Order: sequence, then C-alpha cells, then structure tokens
Amino acid sequence: MIIIGEKLNSSIKSVREAIAARDAAFIGELALNQDKAGASWLDINAAMLPDEADSLVWLGETCRAVSSKPLCVDTPDPEKAAYALEKLGEGCMINSITLEKARYDAMSALAIRYKSPLVALCMEDGGAPETVEDRVRIATALRDRLTADGIAAQDIYIDPMISPVGAVETAGADALAVISRLSATLDTHLVCGLSNVSYGLPARPYINRAFMVAAMAAGLDAMIVNPLDVQLMRLCLAAEAMLGKDEYCENYIDAFRDGYFND
Repeated sequence: MIIIGEKLNSSIKSVREAIAARDAAFIGELALNQDKAGASWLDINAAMLPDEADSLVWLGETCRAVSSKPLCVDTPDPEKAAYALEKLGEGCMINSITLEKARYDAMSALAIRYKSPLVALCMEDGGAPETVEDRVRIATALRDRLTADGIAAQDIYIDPMISPVGAVETAGADALAVISRLSATLDTHLVCGLSNVSYGLPARPYINRAFMVAAMAAGLDAMIVNPLDVQLMRLCLAAEAMLGKDEYCENYIDAFRDGYFND
C-alpha cells in the first residue's frame, strides 16, 4: 500500500499556525514522525495561508531537511504549483489534476516538465460526478487523455472522490463499486483521501479503518491518510497479508518481531 501522509495540511489549526510562524521544529518533527510511521510520500498543503506558494516551498524544504521521502504538492492552483515545483524540482507528486480544461492543461504540462506523478480527481467542467457510472467514465477519460499526452499510467493516481457516508448513505458502497470496476479495467494507481468518508461523524477513525480494509479488498493501492494512526497501519499490514500482497506475510511478521503490535 502506498501511504501519502496527510498531516502536513494547513486545514489543521496547529499546522497552519506552525507554517505561519515558520516553526521548523514542529513541522520537521511531524514530517519525520510520518516518515517513521510508514509514509511513502509526504503531502504538503498550505492553502489556508495567504502566502500559499512561498509556504509550500518552505514546507517542502523543511521536510527535506529531516526526511528523504518524496513530496506531494497539494494545491488546486496551477500557478502556485508551478512556483513550488520550480523551487522544489523534479520528482514531486502533483495533487491534483481534473478534466476541467484550464486545470487539466496547466497541471498536465507541469507534470510533463517536472516528471511528476499526478493525483487525478474524478471531476470535469460540469462538476463532481454523483453516480458510479459517471465516476468510471471520468476516471477512464482521465487515464486515456493523460497517457495520450505522454504520462505513464503508473504515474497516474485516480481518485474517485469519496463522499461522506454521514451525508450520503450509499457513499461507501458507491466508492467500493467504483474502485472495484476501475481496478479491473485501468492500469493506473487508485487513491483516495481516506478520511473524507467519515467527515461529520463521531469516532471517525473506526469508519476510516473499516473503509480502508474494504477498499483494499476492492483494489485500492494508495491512500492519503494519517500514518500516525497505529491501529489503521496495523490493519493495513494485516489486510495486505490477507489479500496476498505480502509474500509469505514477511512484512507482517517483521513488524510483529519489531514490536509494532505491542501496546
């Protein structure tokens, strides 16, 4: 499972305040803790700051001072993404592109220029899709267009855009149906912001963990998530073993021997 650590996000009050204060110790510790907890990528988001572009660069440089994990530049604004990528260089993931014409054209050009993988949201000029069929259609169109433009399928992370189950009672089942269909037909990665499914509900980690295991069984192979949720990460290891994604359960056994399952 590809883990994109979500905690360096300016929507979190303590993180937003640390970015504004340029508190490198706080941000560095959070980056390093996510790295040690199993993050494959570190998502950086400064959308809540008035100097978003400069803050993205500062976040990236601060993360790189303590961690070698690659960065995921999280902004819907192509101009701010371009500024950040110019400073941070090649190899960053871009979060995100859509089929909306202006955003697609700008973000795809950046991805090609900086050799960047892309999170591709199932959204078009008409807005976010409401049905399983529309999500599958948009996801397929994104894959087809991006690969035709020269971006490798394995650099594309299709995000079906999960709705909260507290607002749409079929959201979880619909998301699983989309993931299952796309995993059978596309050669891209499939990713989601896992915690979106639990928005507005109490005891959210339980919903997130339940959805994660079901989504992995449906074919999800990447997630934007809190790697500091130890119970979630333990379940991820167990699910990979159950789904045949962990040869001879080696990762699971190694984690147990290292004391990872000890409370």
